[in-house]
Amino acid sequence: MNKKEKAVIISVKALGALMAMAGTANWKTENTAKIAADIALLIDDVDDVDIRNELKAYIVAFGALEMQAHGEDAKEMIDGAQEAFGDEVLEKVLKKIEEIESARRKRK
Repeated sequence: MNKKEKAVIISVKALGALMAMAGTANWKTENTAKIAADIALLIDDVDDVDIRNELKAYIVAFGALEMQAHGEDAKEMIDGAQEAFGDEVLEKVLKKIEEIESARRKRK
């Protein structure tokens, strides 16, 4: 970020949802895959490992739930997250899926 840019603070959960959406959006005016990749690189620079893993878990959880909503099997995505990020993040992903689903049930 340069000196002219401004920053905002949002929750890790909200950023995770936005990242999951951005990674699959098909815009004509923006390269959303590149934007998501650039943000992912910024995330990897975060010093706090817990926050970094929390965000990765939310991204995978929201993505997996969206795949399931479209009738697709999210097992490959979850297995890929375990392989890429390890068992600790996989455990967080599963907890995030439960958390998101619980919050959705409460809203209905």
